[in-house]
Parts: sequence; C-alpha cells; structure tokens
Amino acid sequence: MMRLLTAALACGLLALGSMALAYPTLIGPTGQAVIPTAEIAPAFLTVAGDYRNLPAGTSFPVRALVTPLSSLEVGALYDPYDDEALLEEAWSANAKIQALEIFGGETAVGAIFRRETDRADFDTDYWQGYFAWTSDFDREFDTTNIVLTWGVNWTQLEFANGVSEEAVRGFAGLRLLFANGVTLAGEYQTKASDLGDADPLTSAVIRVHLGENFALEVGTTNAIGLVTESTHRLFAGAEFTFGGGGEWPTQRRW
Repeated sequence: MMRLLTAALACGLLALGSMALAYPTLIGPTGQAVIPTAEIAPAFLTVAGDYRNLPAGTSFPVRALVTPLSSLEVGALYDPYDDEALLEEAWSANAKIQALEIFGGETAVGAIFRRETDRADFDTDYWQGYFAWTSDFDREFDTTNIVLTWGVNWTQLEFANGVSEEAVRGFAGLRLLFANGVTLAGEYQTKASDLGDADPLTSAVIRVHLGENFALEVGTTNAIGLVTESTHRLFAGAEFTFGGGGEWPTQRRW
C-alpha cells in the first residue's frame, strides 16, 4: 500500500509541474547529488522524487523539505525498494541551519537520521552531523557560474545487534551554472572503511530548471544511502517547489 501511495504521489507531482536553485540530495538535505551544501531550500515546500538503479533492484526515494525560516530547513525522506532489492524500505529525517558567513561563503550545520529495514525486518540506523561551506565567490552578482562547497561529516552506523561504527569524512563539490537554466555538478567524499564504504564517494549530476518551480535531474553515483559501493549507477528524477522558488539569475560572467 505504501508503495502505491508513493507512486501516486509521484504521478501527482508530475501533473503539477510548474526554478528552484536549491535541490534536495538523494539523502534528503539541500545539496548536490548526495553531499549537502550550505544552501537552504526556498520557502515554503520543496518535494523531489527519483528513480534509482541499485546493485539488486530499484528504489524511488521521495524527499520533502519545509523552510519555516530563511536560515532553516527541515525534511524527511521515504525510500521504498522493489521486490528484487536487499532492503525493504528506508526513511530518514534531516535538519539544517545556516550559520555565519566566512571567507565570502555561507556556512551551515545539519543532522540526518536514517533507518534501513531489510527483508528479515532488521533495522540499521545511521546518525550523521555535518558542517558545510558554500561560496559563489562574487558578491556583485546574484550568483556566478562557479559554486564551490567543502565540508566534513561525522557518521555513526548502528546495527540491529547493537554493534556500532563511526567515522569522520571530508567532502567537496563543484557546481557550474549556465544561463539557460542548466547546472552541472560533481562531488567527492573520502572513504570510511569502518562504515562499509567500498570506495570514496563520487557523483555527477545534470539539473535542468524548466520554470520557476520545476527542475529535472539525471546523474550517476556510487552512494547507497550514507555509504558507498564500488559501482556507479544511474538516477533520474524531478523537483517541485511550492510557495517559493525564484528566477534564474540573468547576470553572467560567460
């Protein structure tokens, strides 16, 4: 039933399609493909859904972000898996608040809780806290062609048997903005073998903003939830912003 409701929600969103510069990551908070940035989602409600190819089966992570204040976003994720996948479902909650401006960039701190349930009904919990710095380097423009993010996160993994692991990982991302409403982003996060990372996280994503409140994305990543595998797999989806959004900047260096 939950999967049917999720599919119905996705279809409804596609029918409502109506350019938000901030986009929910595959794990929930505003950011690049997977890593969070110091940006905050536009008010009031941002919803995104993607189709994900997995090592076994597929999933459809649906994310929602609410921005009650210009410096605060809170959100949730529900990720149903098909019958061929190793997991039954996953859900998470997240929050992010912007802090001080440092070296010409915005800073933010955030937290994520994620629970994954496997076919045997065992839960695996993830706790993550992170710091992110994001800058477009040029305050004379609404935004520039190049946006840089770097940061660090602490992640704890807790298995159903009570065994837990934790690690600190650094991350960085680069995003290019084009005047036609297209963004191209790449990202990197260091490997934490204790958490089960097979390789460092690497992703690339293209996002196309088709209106003030509607964007599409397609990309590739080796991330699965908050850990990584060795193979990169495709994802594609859409984002909708209700009660917010904004015009795509017209001032450009290029």
